[in-house]
Amino acid sequence: MREHVEDREEIGMNTRALRETGATAILGILLCVQVTCPAEEGLTKQDFERRYEAWKDYVMEHEYTSLSSTIGINEALDEIVELGLPAVPFIVEKLEKQEWEFDFQLAVAMLRLIRRGFSREEYPPGRYAETYAAGQLYIKWWKEGRKKTPALFERYYTEWKQLKAQGKDDEAEASKKRLRKLGVDALPLFIDKIGAGDAELIPVVATVTRKVKHSYVRGTPDAVTYNVQKDATREEVLAWWAANKEEWTLPPIEEAVEEGTRESGEAPDGGAEPSGDGGQ
Repeated sequence: MREHVEDREEIGMNTRALRETGATAILGILLCVQVTCPAEEGLTKQDFERRYEAWKDYVMEHEYTSLSSTIGINEALDEIVELGLPAVPFIVEKLEKQEWEFDFQLAVAMLRLIRRGFSREEYPPGRYAETYAAGQLYIKWWKEGRKKTPALFERYYTEWKQLKAQGKDDEAEASKKRLRKLGVDALPLFIDKIGAGDAELIPVVATVTRKVKHSYVRGTPDAVTYNVQKDATREEVLAWWAANKEEWTLPPIEEAVEEGTRESGEAPDGGAEPSGDGGQ
């Protein structure tokens, strides 16, 4: 339950607008996070466009006419999320071009796919909890911010360990939450630490890789399943990663920006990428 409450801060939905549409009761449904592995190998732009157009048809069929409409809550958007990480470059392109008035709502799909959340300080002044602003943050993160993930990981990880050693549990938990907010992009870094013996990160990996089947019926709970169990052993986590890392790894930064391909290689600065094999 605590994780679901925290996720409400991350999606960047305009709560005032939700109240105006009478949708506050389903806010929690929208803000629960889902990460879905790729359902199709070799996803093409045409594959994505078919589901994108189906989503647009759904929205227009249901006569959503204002930016305050909760159009992120529908099964058609779920179909986009089910495409998995290969859909992310196409979603970013839609967020950037904003050719349709509701494209900003694709920020909902971004969060559910990559689990990258933003803090209040990262939003523009006066724009916190707005889905449109979240979309702009995802564009900037995809093009520039991902380069900072390794440095942020080490910073938050070091802070977390130091605060725990000092007995500052609440502050340590806040640093751990910042680690979790780095999302799927940090998975190789989490795996390296777990491989080196830090089992405390296993529940974080479990949360980042969980799947949520959203319920659109009021009073019906969401169905949450885990790819990695919170009480998994180090060996189980490493075995899962070895079998699934291709599906759970975002494209290298230079490829993501220029072409959206999934080739492996060196990091943009020429240094080695995180191994993700449990080694240091």
